Amino acid sequence: APRDLAWLGHYARSWGEAGRADGYLRSAAAKCVNAEQFTQLARQLKGFNESEELSRELYGLGEDCLNEPLAKLRWAEGIVREFGDREWAKRVFDGLEGEFARPDQRPIYDYSRQAWLKKKTD
Repeated sequence: APRDLAWLGHYARSWGEAGRADGYLRSAAAKCVNAEQFTQLARQLKGFNESEELSRELYGLGEDCLNEPLAKLRWAEGIVREFGDREWAKRVFDGLEGEFARPDQRPIYDYSRQAWLKKKTD
């Protein structure tokens, strides 16, 4: 499971085995099969004090492995939630727009895009 591999990566890093740690963490990302697992991995890496660069790189793998539009939409929401990066999320939302063309799907896309991409003013 991704979570277990991430723990192995954390332990390897704490033992000074950087190469092995990166291997475990990359394997953890490769085992993620849905947006929730990518989000959990990002949170785990943050808790392990891994670099944001590595977290973004591994989270970014979701763009290529998630095939369902709704899964990619949830993954795009996670970009804002986990990294606060509205520009990256906007690029993903822009790319997904055509995949939500049916009248029953469009409101889901529109609501998500508006909710996650609006600037926080507080």
